[in-house]
Amino acid sequence: MSLKQPDGSFLVARDSEVDIRGIYCLLCVAYFLNLLTPELIAGTPEFIASIQTYEGGFASASQPFYASSPASPASLLEEPRPPLGEAHGGYTYCALASWVLLKPFIDLQEKKPSINLKSLTRWLVYMQGTKAELGGFKGRTNKLVDACYSWWVAGCFPLLRALGVGVPRHSVDPPEVVAENDGSEGWSDVDDEAQDLFDRIGLQEYLLYAGQHPVGGLRDKPPK
Repeated sequence: MSLKQPDGSFLVARDSEVDIRGIYCLLCVAYFLNLLTPELIAGTPEFIASIQTYEGGFASASQPFYASSPASPASLLEEPRPPLGEAHGGYTYCALASWVLLKPFIDLQEKKPSINLKSLTRWLVYMQGTKAELGGFKGRTNKLVDACYSWWVAGCFPLLRALGVGVPRHSVDPPEVVAENDGSEGWSDVDDEAQDLFDRIGLQEYLLYAGQHPVGGLRDKPPK
């Protein structure tokens, strides 16, 4: 509570900055320790909604939408200021995961804040690279693909399904079991575009062909 700001955000440390990554970590700790109380998260969903950018993804923070002066305590403005910052894969994952954690509390609010799931989905889909980039994900518009966004961006799609976007896993029939050459049973890995909003096979190819280093471990991209 000592790190909480009037607009529902949190500092990452005392006398430090606001960052959605720190807010996500705080919410995870509070959830695991059963400290996710209405008092703690008051205004936090509204803050998260305020950092969604015009592209659909989320930035790290926005201009504080509260006014303060030495003569009076901080008070919220009637309307949030425009978000400052660029949509980024890591920030977007943290913001969306935080939103999912807060969803039960949001549903109880009389005046429910909202995020634009349509523009978010569109932005996430367009972060996947072309065939020439082997299906990897980039973290920002007009940047190169990077193996780390295989988690930060692709990890957002299960969160979207949790919010009702796309086809839920439980409604999809399990893939047909096929026999391997050695006679053992395995799962067919056929990619069905109707089931997923991104190319899973393309992402697998990026991780296996570009992400794997010949001596072991994973890398950003060749020749990193």
